[in-house]
Amino acid sequence: MSDRPTRELTTSGGHTLVIKTYLTAREMLPISDKPEMPNSEKTAAILNQAVVSLNGSTDTISDRLLDLPLNEYTEIVKEVTAIINPTKPEK
Repeated sequence: MSDRPTRELTTSGGHTLVIKTYLTAREMLPISDKPEMPNSEKTAAILNQAVVSLNGSTDTISDRLLDLPLNEYTEIVKEVTAIINPTKPEK
């Protein structure tokens, strides 16, 4: 699925990410099917699936995300959470 849509996100600190606009069941099910996995590990695994690049690089994304200031990491988690838990528009 190399032609999947992505979008660019810039954190409040100026870090630029490219994130997928959705995750597939193939990407999510192995993570969600592990109730024993701690939430922090699930979050890291989901981010690893959703973030395509950080500041133009695809190298060690998960480690570099953890090195960001907490407020920026939280911004990214909120954006990715919106991808995996989209809200329906009100009618």
